[in-house]
This record gives sequence, C-alpha cells and structure tokens, in this order.
Amino acid sequence: MNTDTTMIDDTTKQALLERAAVLSYLANDFVQSPPARANGNPEYTHLAQAMKTSVDQFVAAACAGEAVALQATVDGLKARHASFSEKFGNKKGREDRSSRQSGADWTAQGKSARCSASR
Repeated sequence: MNTDTTMIDDTTKQALLERAAVLSYLANDFVQSPPARANGNPEYTHLAQAMKTSVDQFVAAACAGEAVALQATVDGLKARHASFSEKFGNKKGREDRSSRQSGADWTAQGKSARCSASR
C-alpha cells in the first residue's frame, strides 16, 4: 500500500480497487486457512479477523470511489496489517501455503473486485 492517498484521482482509484480485490482474497485466505503454527491460536484468529474487517472496509471504499473514505481505510488497513505482521509475520515466506494457488491464480481472481458488477 505504497500509494499516496493525499491526491486521489481516477487512476489511483482504479489501482486501489485492484489492490482491494487482491487483498480481499488474501484476507479471506488468512482467516479460513491459518498457517500451521497459528492454527487454533485465538490471538491469530482475532488479529486475522480484524485485518479482514479492515480489508472489507477498504473494498467498500474502493468500490464507492470516495477519496476521504479511501484515505481513512488505507490508514486503518496499514495499522491492522502492522499489528498482524508484527505478531504472525513469517520472514521465511509462506512455505506452509505452498500447495495453495499460485500468485498468478489469485491475481487473476483479484482483478475483478466484488463491486465490479455494479459499475
């Protein structure tokens, strides 16, 4: 999320919408399929769900295309992600998820956000 949200134009809105779709896919994956070392950990469940809620808010703001809402949700998402990563980040990579979909698969799925049908 290295996008400057102080001046949000149509190009930035589209880029944020695409990122929202991918983040939504990843957040669902974190909630539904925790890595083995976090499976059953209530703190993981809480932080992953909080991050997913933050991503859902970001998706809604990206779909609406409202600059003020996008700024607020990006800031909130960064804070949630930092909390989650600090506690459960995996510096060695996501080897415990290697049997899952490839990056190309989720990127293809992520290109159509939940709100694209309403455009």
